[in-house]
Amino acid sequence: MATVDDERSYIYDPYITYLEHLTLTIKGNQLRYGQTLHFIRLLDLSSNLLTEEIPLQITELVELIALNLSRNQLVGSIPYGIGEMHDLESLDFSRNHLSCALPASLAHLSFLSQFDVSYNNLSGKVPIGVQLQSFDMSSYEGNPHLCGTPLIEECSTNISLEDMHCIDSEGSSNRERQNDEHEDNMGINAFYISMVIGFITGFWVFWGSLFLITPWRHAYFHFLSSTHDWIYVTIVVAFAKLWRKFQGQVSPGP
Repeated sequence: MATVDDERSYIYDPYITYLEHLTLTIKGNQLRYGQTLHFIRLLDLSSNLLTEEIPLQITELVELIALNLSRNQLVGSIPYGIGEMHDLESLDFSRNHLSCALPASLAHLSFLSQFDVSYNNLSGKVPIGVQLQSFDMSSYEGNPHLCGTPLIEECSTNISLEDMHCIDSEGSSNRERQNDEHEDNMGINAFYISMVIGFITGFWVFWGSLFLITPWRHAYFHFLSSTHDWIYVTIVVAFAKLWRKFQGQVSPGP
């Protein structure tokens, strides 16, 4: 949690500016800001009984330097776009019900000095990155299915980055979602395959019949010729009627 130690010192005068200093305590570390105070961007929603998944839109707050969503009841996975928040210096998702793997994009956060995802249901391998491997094991504790440096647990060579029992806000697991996706893909593939087979069959039945059966071929082309003539005559007659009507409207009276 971030706290503010207000150390303002300023002299009011309409013709001079004032200096202001602020000390932030984030996870036990004191950060003092002076001339860069207007660059501070913090979002602390800890201990608010928040539920559901972390909204994807939160990753659009790319100027944040500290994000704290700890001690809530958040579920689902950490948004992959978290790696786009390049200015983050402190990130705390601890003591929620987050599951799935840590997104690989976390390795892109090169300014992280505080990181805590402890006591969730995270699984898989800790992404390889200079910052993530530098944090103490306490930043990851309480996630028995996490493995890889800096944790003691080693990952097997064929480990999946996602736990098959990863739970989202709707209560469905990764295995269930993968089964559903597999069934959906099979249904889509069967649909397109049937379309192709139907097109090929219809194409050859129609044109093959015309090619092999001479009377049908003659009747078909006679029909096309008659239809073409009828369309041509209809258009010409309609155009002639419109032209005569137009000429009658613009012709001068007696």
